[in-house]
Amino acid sequence: MTDKPVRCPNCGYANEPRNHRCKRCNYPLREEDSSMPSPSPSSAPVNATVVGKSANIDPWDMDNSRPVSQQLPPQDPPHKAPANAAVPAEFSAPSPKARKLEVNKTIDPSRMALFEKNVLKLVRIPKEGEKEATLEFEGEKIILTRDNTDPGNMTITSREQAALEYKDGKWMLSDRSALQTTYIRVNQPTELKNGDVILLGNRAFRVEF
Repeated sequence: MTDKPVRCPNCGYANEPRNHRCKRCNYPLREEDSSMPSPSPSSAPVNATVVGKSANIDPWDMDNSRPVSQQLPPQDPPHKAPANAAVPAEFSAPSPKARKLEVNKTIDPSRMALFEKNVLKLVRIPKEGEKEATLEFEGEKIILTRDNTDPGNMTITSREQAALEYKDGKWMLSDRSALQTTYIRVNQPTELKNGDVILLGNRAFRVEF
């Protein structure tokens, strides 16, 4: 018996020399094997030879070998972390810091007194031999007395001589003395009201109309 493969006359498959029937289509490989039972209809020949044409030979049969699926490199089984292992926190991109918007707010003019210091200065007019002195007061309401204006001047009331009040953007003067000796020198035309007192020299007059 030869060691060469025996090719099937039906499908062309290269069989081993010891085979009597084709491993692929079960067709008798030799004439003496034709007396063997024919293959059942369920095992129909595959790639059977068509009369007048050469056998349809599968390229895989040329060396009598079967295709082997490509072997993938072995992979390590998934690693199972211990139960007490710390779970890494999910990564989150740092959010951009919010920028502070600089907004220029409009200030109500009527509320300017809340943001500005109300400062008033009284310049003491010197008599002969005296030096000029500047008195500075701060606040929305100022009480003028002998001590904070001209200490030692007995013509000024020691308790309350007059009051200065900052109102609606203007300074207002009111008399608080018992003898009503608070006056304003007129430097420009001034409106008179009924009951006003004017001082002419050292003489006081009351206005009535």
